[in-house]
Amino acid sequence: MVQRTGVGLNQAARLPERNGLLLSGSLPSLNLDAWLPLLTAADLSGGTAAAAATTPAAPAAVTAPAAATPPTAAPATASFDLRLGSLDVYGKRISNLALRAGADARGWQASMTASEMSGDIGYRSEGRGRLTARLSYFTPPPDAPGARAAAAGGTKDYPAVDLVAERFNYRGKQFGRVEVVAQPEGSNWRIERLASLNPEASLTGKGLWTVGGSGAAATPARTALDFALEVNDAGKYLDRLGSKDTVKGGTAKLSGRLNWNGDPLGLDYPSLSGDLSLQAENGQFLEIEPGIGKLVALMSMQMLPRRIALDFRDVFSKGFAFDRITSSMHIDKGVMRTKDFKMRGPAAEVDIDGETDLARETQNLHVRVVPQLGDTASTVVGLLNPVAGVATMIAQRMFKNPLGQIFAFDYALTGTWTDPKVAKVSGASSQPEGPPPSGPQAPPR
Repeated sequence: MVQRTGVGLNQAARLPERNGLLLSGSLPSLNLDAWLPLLTAADLSGGTAAAAATTPAAPAAVTAPAAATPPTAAPATASFDLRLGSLDVYGKRISNLALRAGADARGWQASMTASEMSGDIGYRSEGRGRLTARLSYFTPPPDAPGARAAAAGGTKDYPAVDLVAERFNYRGKQFGRVEVVAQPEGSNWRIERLASLNPEASLTGKGLWTVGGSGAAATPARTALDFALEVNDAGKYLDRLGSKDTVKGGTAKLSGRLNWNGDPLGLDYPSLSGDLSLQAENGQFLEIEPGIGKLVALMSMQMLPRRIALDFRDVFSKGFAFDRITSSMHIDKGVMRTKDFKMRGPAAEVDIDGETDLARETQNLHVRVVPQLGDTASTVVGLLNPVAGVATMIAQRMFKNPLGQIFAFDYALTGTWTDPKVAKVSGASSQPEGPPPSGPQAPPR
């Protein structure tokens, strides 16, 4: 009876120190997805495992064998010491992988380092399987070639997952620590816990990944997510997400229920639907270059005319400080609508209603700006007439900025996020407004 077996891939074989199989060496690529049906049926304690000891010299790449030949005896355990240029598993491709692993009839345990991840991963085969990962860093691997069509049937082959990554990178953005706990539920995949934690914010959520249908009337796979995001420094959090120098300070809470076609990591804007609620306090929009920050730049109101009867240059273009922002939003197939966006600051109040197309990055909004004249107006009047000044101050307190309401301005905001079009609809003569004129031909205003 064979007790110890060594197999070398592109190198001399080494015997394991204890009874079992040791597979070591290197390969340019390995398609584990093609092997999984065989490995699932195999029993390392004997019976149907492939006879590794009789395996011929490895080719440049390994794919699934045509058939498995039952051996007279199989090793009780297997260990691996491998270096792979690429590994295809569960429809994903992992690159530049070095791993040490051990396996028995109940599952396997591995320590690995790759371009996309580093840490310890374990798998247990009970039920539909359970994958546990504790990683120092993790970037979602790209799809393996041909995996998209194979995965269209849904999540039925996915195991339960318990993953913690200290550093999670997604599309070039660093989200900090991420935790995911998910379980298969019938043919679907239930996300029991999703958490993202970093010094600036914390996000928690739960959801469901629903399998799509098949055939001519197939429905796409769909993800539903309930979440709550709490931000203790909005400026630094937006810096982390790639919108640098758009906001200074500020706290925020964003919660909602969203759903979209596709998997949890593939946010699809044309199909995105749901509801959001936003609250933010005590921050400042910074001076933003056109095209930078996009939706944040839109909220900053810098596209409003800089030279009108009341000069908003210092109010918006140099950085609008806000005391509070509130809004509820409804999204239907990528179009976000709001009727109650309110932004309050020492210099002005801004109300917005209308819609924004998140997929096309366009908007059709009505914006109302009410300058906060406050005690400034009563001071000016008081210099001319003390009695009138006192009356104006009392009116300001009683009626909440009535002079500001008199000088309110309304705008129609259309165009794209990077090239917004502004038309004044009240408060002065209605005409399209763009950036202030420049150059020698610019008339004085």
